[in-house]
Amino acid sequence: MKILQVNSAKNWGGGEVYTINLCQKLISKGYDVTLACRPGSAINQIASTNGISFLELPLTGAIDFRSAWKLSQYCRKNKIDIVHVHLARDYWIARYLKMLLPEIHLVFTRHLLKPIKSTVIHKWLFRKVDKVIAVSYAVKESLSVQELLPSERIITIYNGIDTKLFAAAHSGMLRKEFGFDNSIKLIGMVGQIAPHKGNDLFIKSASYISKQWSNTRFLLIGDDFQDGKYIEELRRLGDNLGVSDEVFFLGPRSNIPEIMKDLNIFVLASKSESFGLVLVEAMACGVPVVSTSAGGTAQEIIINGETGFIINDDKPLSLANAILTLLRDEKLVDTFGKAGQKRAFDKFDLERMVDEIISVYDDVLKT
Repeated sequence: MKILQVNSAKNWGGGEVYTINLCQKLISKGYDVTLACRPGSAINQIASTNGISFLELPLTGAIDFRSAWKLSQYCRKNKIDIVHVHLARDYWIARYLKMLLPEIHLVFTRHLLKPIKSTVIHKWLFRKVDKVIAVSYAVKESLSVQELLPSERIITIYNGIDTKLFAAAHSGMLRKEFGFDNSIKLIGMVGQIAPHKGNDLFIKSASYISKQWSNTRFLLIGDDFQDGKYIEELRRLGDNLGVSDEVFFLGPRSNIPEIMKDLNIFVLASKSESFGLVLVEAMACGVPVVSTSAGGTAQEIIINGETGFIINDDKPLSLANAILTLLRDEKLVDTFGKAGQKRAFDKFDLERMVDEIISVYDDVLKT
């Protein structure tokens, strides 16, 4: 089986982690894998340093016929069996490729919860796709509602992580860097700093928490979607609420397992998520989690009241109360941590994800 993965993302994010992890695992299992990506992109650099074969193409979007033509030449020459596409803008290029090479098999992964328009052109786009992998049932539902393709061609496969890597990470790095002693409770968010991630909700909840639990610090780890402008807006919010000394912006970090290990509580405050992989990362580290419903996907990861807390509104006081409940109950922290870690290992391990994707490939090649 020869597989070409396609990801045109310029920057590094969850979809790119997914793609690289999938490539590496497939290669380790003996599959012939190549990654088509843009030159100079983050995923291109990671592929290069990790020994993943790659094909550099412009991959500029829905009318990039040149990339489709070059892909067809590559696939024909190298006898590619399956093209697996990870970004919506690349779906179109793959569809043109299918016109040039009707025998090629197409698999799309849908990483976004946002529905796709149910237009004639979009139905044409999905007509020749063998399978669509939805990263959550909520994502599958968003596709099914639009009637873009039959539900039996949409397969839900949860994102996976190297759970053992997160569980084995060492703690203490973050506390040493900032001089936080063990009496200080670290409450953190990891991910892009952006309005839809609910960073403002997190800071507003901090203003309630710090009044009742002074030994707390609130950490935001991730890159600003506006190159620093939004973080400045959040800093002003913290100043106005009187928590500027308790809120820390750590920027993007590569050592996420070690960071997670130092947190006492992990928070996901997003308005919507296709799949909150950072929740799984925290759970794999044995860290208790508190999350908004995140568009319904949190319920697929957390068992509310058993492996973490889910709040069903976007009120800062609701988020603060859930966090304070954990701060006041060390036994509950331990219970959530252990139960969450077991659930991460049982349901969201990378090995399981890749094996399920291989099953999709096998099914596709039988048709």
